[in-house]
Amino acid sequence: MSKRKIHFLGFLANVDDSILKLNIGEGFRTEKMSQEKIKPFLDKVGFHYGTEGQGDILTQGTLPKCYCMIKDNVDEFESTEQGGVVIKWRSLSPIHTQMSDSINLLRLYKEGDILLRFSFLHYGGITKPGICRVLREGPLWSKSIFSLKNDEVSEAQNLIDTIQVPFQHEFLRLAFDSFNLSYEMHNLNLLFLSLMISMEAMFNLSRSEVRFQVSRNTAVLLGKDKENAEQIFRNMKELYVKRSNIVHGSKSQKIRIDETDIMKLREYVRQSIKEIHFIGKEKQEIINVLNSCGFGQRPWRN
Repeated sequence: MSKRKIHFLGFLANVDDSILKLNIGEGFRTEKMSQEKIKPFLDKVGFHYGTEGQGDILTQGTLPKCYCMIKDNVDEFESTEQGGVVIKWRSLSPIHTQMSDSINLLRLYKEGDILLRFSFLHYGGITKPGICRVLREGPLWSKSIFSLKNDEVSEAQNLIDTIQVPFQHEFLRLAFDSFNLSYEMHNLNLLFLSLMISMEAMFNLSRSEVRFQVSRNTAVLLGKDKENAEQIFRNMKELYVKRSNIVHGSKSQKIRIDETDIMKLREYVRQSIKEIHFIGKEKQEIINVLNSCGFGQRPWRN
């Protein structure tokens, strides 16, 4: 029985042309395609997931475009007498995971709701595709565009080239997983709690004085100087009060989570994961260093 060559096509959402400057995965290329060129795939998205699914992968404007991740000849499947293929179970998962890992690291570089919205294994080419497998993600909580300035491209590329996921240490894996989970939640309270789980995974070692431990350790880790660290310390204490009010309940109508809280906490999580990865030690060792330092000292950066 003959075999068919199988190809990968993924649709990126919430990106702009700056994504074309990155090498997101070995053997993959990123292309911006016209709506007309990619119409056979868009029709299949619309058939299975409706026009909303199509809208998630089309840029706005008079000439809508799609940002596509492409890899040719990723596998071979046996052909059937009917012209199809014998599909291998879970054949799309490792390819999708490879792309998702890089995309999650780009979220760690800077804010932006970048997403691999749809992933396809197909044969027959772009114009007359035969679909073997489809994976869908999202939609996300918001649709802020992931965009890189010219001087950020090399930094973002270096991050996805040098950081390997999953992380070596279990506590950092939990923090990173919770960070990425925050992008998938539509309930602000649960989104906020997923980010706070990241902070506790990195900075808490006991059940006592958790608010103080998490707030102080974040401030010591991230504070570029004494004044900056004191501001982070105050911010984290306020955010942790909101965390406690969500978990334990509060009758106060003034204590609400808003987008400003989300963005502030997510940035602390983002910077903390990168800084702890830079230090490269076990959690207990890191906590010991932080406990021995004052605001603004950061000896690991000297």
